[in-house]
Amino acid sequence: MYIDVGAPRDENRWLQIAKDFSAPAHESDWTRNTTDQRITQLDRVRPFVTRGALVAVMAVLFAMIPGTSYAAWVLLLPAVLQTSLEIALEHSARAKTAPGHDNALLRPLMQLWFRNYERWQINVTGLLGAVAVACNVAAAVFFTGSLGHGPVKVAAFGVSILYMNSGLAGPLLDATVYSPLQYTPKLLRRIRPMIWLAFVVGLVGLVAATQRWGSAWAPDALPYAYMACLLPYALGLRIREYERALCAGGFVVAEAQNDANRRAGLDMHDLLQIFKGPLRAALDLEGLKPSSRMGLLTFMTNVEAIYERARDQSIDLQSGIMPPLKYIVRNICRPASVKSTTRIQIDNLDDANAGFAKQLISTLTHNAVQAYQRDFLVHVVRVIDVQAYVEGDQIFVSVTDSLKPITADGWCRPGSTMGFIREKLGKHGGDLTQIATPSGGKSIQASWNIQLAPLRKEAPPEVSDKE
Repeated sequence: MYIDVGAPRDENRWLQIAKDFSAPAHESDWTRNTTDQRITQLDRVRPFVTRGALVAVMAVLFAMIPGTSYAAWVLLLPAVLQTSLEIALEHSARAKTAPGHDNALLRPLMQLWFRNYERWQINVTGLLGAVAVACNVAAAVFFTGSLGHGPVKVAAFGVSILYMNSGLAGPLLDATVYSPLQYTPKLLRRIRPMIWLAFVVGLVGLVAATQRWGSAWAPDALPYAYMACLLPYALGLRIREYERALCAGGFVVAEAQNDANRRAGLDMHDLLQIFKGPLRAALDLEGLKPSSRMGLLTFMTNVEAIYERARDQSIDLQSGIMPPLKYIVRNICRPASVKSTTRIQIDNLDDANAGFAKQLISTLTHNAVQAYQRDFLVHVVRVIDVQAYVEGDQIFVSVTDSLKPITADGWCRPGSTMGFIREKLGKHGGDLTQIATPSGGKSIQASWNIQLAPLRKEAPPEVSDKE
């Protein structure tokens, strides 16, 4: 997994504070997986139990106010239902595939949750939570007495806001927020870091309106009611602290993996050291096929390159233990006296896409080198240009040589390497094309959509035993 923690921090420490207030969540494989692990392995039922405790505290505070209406107790029911449902479904929500449920009511709820995970922040408990937040605030403001028990009413109002903070932290710190697979409108993503301010303004307006037209607050308690309206700031603070922790954790993990790769590189060299002499002797054997000799040379070159990079501590997380792609391309081309040029910028891809791109580049380069050796022409300049880069949600790879384009009959024919590559690219929403260059050569170009495996999957359809 590529540890992508987002753009570097601003060198101006004061400017960075202002940027943190409006920076959207960074969407990457690292942030979504880390968040998913936090939810399933660390949080578990903690946020739900917290909300349950806040409901209990509100109930106690309501009971301490003689003027509390029966409607206030009724308005607490959505919060009780939400908390109970979340605790009941938490164990099932940690599964990677939607589990089956004997309960006919819970089964569709879990299917909806798994279907929307990482894509939409819409689920039954979330919608119920929105209703519960509104009902809690309404109960504390409109259906409790005002005079004589002002401090207790303000306390109940503050606890209802804390419940709101806890409820909002769910969707605002969910894996969906950090996933590139989400369908959340861009406007909502932009305003998310400042959403707490909207609630502060709304709550201040609510307190002012209820006092102006309903005298809902005791005079000595009104200033404290306004102070309670600032509690949503704690939600914004929590969001910013969590995202800084995500970034810091990424730095630590990246350095730890770099150290592990360097140690593995040195261990690999020590392990293969005993074979270096026999391999060099094998290169001088009569009858050794040119392809075998080329393979041995490439292998020995790669082992030496790994050792040098491990010794110099230049092995990093992006390239792994293997030499960078430009060296692999050069090592493929050098034994055949083919000059290579590269422009490869795919270091920020996740493992699956980066691995596929490297395999594709290696295969296309090998094919071009073999074509040069097979169709040797004196007047043809032996050169290969390899380019790979990411643009938007697509990956582009091209390998250009000086040989004539492949004929229509031979291009991507069934059973050929090119045919297999084109079929595989098609499954990723891409294609393999051949373009003639002005110099008489050809450029084989591949493009495909960046693929991310979802963190959750719906349960497969049940197969009937009936024939």
